[in-house]
This record gives sequence, structure tokens and C-alpha cells, in this order.
Amino acid sequence: MSVNDMNDYHKIIRGMIKNEDEVRNSRNNWFLVIQGFLIGGICTLLSCDNNIHLLLYIAYIIIALVGIATSISFKYAAWRSEKAIDMAHACWKLFLSKYNHKIQDYPPIHLLTTGIIDNNNNSNEIGITDWEKELNAKMYEYTDKGKKENDERLNKCDWLMPFKTIPCIFLLLWSTLLITIIIVGIIRICLCCHFLY
Repeated sequence: MSVNDMNDYHKIIRGMIKNEDEVRNSRNNWFLVIQGFLIGGICTLLSCDNNIHLLLYIAYIIIALVGIATSISFKYAAWRSEKAIDMAHACWKLFLSKYNHKIQDYPPIHLLTTGIIDNNNNSNEIGITDWEKELNAKMYEYTDKGKKENDERLNKCDWLMPFKTIPCIFLLLWSTLLITIIIVGIIRICLCCHFLY
């Protein structure tokens, strides 16, 4: 690697993380648009006819299955996105370690990593522990202990990130709808069979 490349490596890593964030944002927008169309389809079918026919049941089931499939797909995409950013961090740490650099020598490649708030990293190979302790001390310089402890608790709630939570919420919604449709269909079939005899 040339000297210029070494000096710009942190910019390259930062650009990779920025690109992944933009891809994640785009995926989230498309996911919400798809879910909106599916919910619109269900609402349209519900307003069509008070008498629910077999074709409507099939349409409900198809829409619910598409909702479940897209939710699983976007949940997987969120996982892949997390791994891509983890890989960029690993590349950065590998670069620093390989060329005997310290993390303090460069601007942060990604803001607010877990260790900065929790301040519990054990690896000081590239100065991470020292750097995170310094950042933590500066961030909470004029903050009371209760606020800092609250931030540490909130930092552990990473699952609340929208790109992780929203697909789970819709997966639960569509699964519940599918189960409800199947149960209502079975009940209606049983009632129809009962009245025929």
C-alpha cells in the first residue's frame, strides 16, 4: 500500500460505512412502501364485500404470505448490513494493527460505537481502550452518574434500531393476520357444513 493510500484509508473505510448506511436507508424506505401497498390491498379487499368468498380468503392469504416473506427478507438484509459495517470496522482495526498505528491518530470512522458508551473494551492493541476511555470521559464530563448509567442501559437496546425492529413488527402483524384468516376460514367452513346438515 502506498503512502497516499495509507493516509486515505480511513476515508475509504468511512465511505464504505456511509455507503452501507445509505443502502440500509434505501432498503427501509422500500420496505415501508411495500408494506403500505400490502396494507392498502388488505383494506381494499375488506371494503369490497361483506360476504367473504373463497377467492377473497385466498387473496388475504397471498397478501399475508407476501408480507411475511418481505419482512423476513428485510430482517435478513438488516443482519447483512450490520455484518458489512462490522467488516469495515474489522478492516480498519486490521489496518491500524498491521501498520502499527493508533486509533487516536485518525478521526473516527464511525460515530458512537458500543464501546464508547459502555467503556468496557478489553483490546488495547491499537489504542482502542485508551481512546474509548478518553472519549467517554469527554462525552460525560459534565454529566451526572445517573445520566451516564441510563445511556449505558439504552446502548444495550440495539434491537430497537428501526432497521431491526420494523421488519419484526410487520412479521408479527402479517403472521397474526394469516393465523386469524385461517381460523376464521375454518370456523366459516364448519358453520356452513353444520347448516347444510
